[in-house]
Amino acid sequence: MLRGHAQPAKVAEVVLHNEPGGRFVEECLAIFLRVRLTVTGACMGEALPEGSDVTVAHRSARSPRIGDIVLVRQPEGLRLHRLIWGPPVALCRQWRTKADRSRRWDARVAADAIIGTVVGSDRGIEPGGRRVRRAAWSLAAAVASRAWAALPAGRP
Repeated sequence: MLRGHAQPAKVAEVVLHNEPGGRFVEECLAIFLRVRLTVTGACMGEALPEGSDVTVAHRSARSPRIGDIVLVRQPEGLRLHRLIWGPPVALCRQWRTKADRSRRWDARVAADAIIGTVVGSDRGIEPGGRRVRRAAWSLAAAVASRAWAALPAGRP
């Protein structure tokens, strides 16, 4: 799409089953700048219910910020999780994401592992909007979970 035109941006619809590494999705995002994906799994709870279709914008079209739901490349594959640690607070350039329903955060990732940001949903939910409080709550819950796990066997 050229700037200044009132035409909507092209959106690629991608249907993949067990696609290793997600390279195809990354390539589609690089070309189209937006892709539509179907959510599988319930780890994001009410924010992204299983089966909902979401539109993900490439990181160059929409910079990820703390509180956003992002498409992140993890060792297990691509995940739609909330960004809970990143710029401007990521001092050592390590970013952290976490599923809303998980007690633990995901493994550290480099900035280039954040592929895109969710900017819309077919269910009328606007998950692309910043939810800084939700991100802070997720971070606090993960820290508390780690602290609890570190207590000796005779926990209080």
